[in-house]
Amino acid sequence: MKKIRLVDQTEIEIYNITQSGDTLQIDILNGDATALEEIFKDADNLSVIQYYVGEDLMIAYARFDQLQSYAKRMNQVLAVDYTIEDETTDSGFAETKADVLTVTLAKLPKIESVEDQTEQNRADIDYIAMETGVNV
Repeated sequence: MKKIRLVDQTEIEIYNITQSGDTLQIDILNGDATALEEIFKDADNLSVIQYYVGEDLMIAYARFDQLQSYAKRMNQVLAVDYTIEDETTDSGFAETKADVLTVTLAKLPKIESVEDQTEQNRADIDYIAMETGVNV
């Protein structure tokens, strides 16, 4: 079983996970889009996403904390068993199908991250100056 574990220890069974640059795509089979949207909106909970196969930690992804999109593809063919004929399918063989929900997460661009930290630093300096009575 493949799964991801979020910061709050929530575990979600997944079908696939793919990273490309600053984008992380997670495929979930037959997932509840509304519930998953709520989970993936919490940026703090996404600061570290651990990927497991069984009980083995394979990799951890850091700072993919911006929900970019999610899309549901209905009745997707996941596998075809060419040893079993089935006239009711398009391929003519037994097919395994599921609805696939793809969640796309992105890293905050570094310039925005630096800008946010700069604003926080200014606020901290203003607060310290006010508390100590120093004019800045």
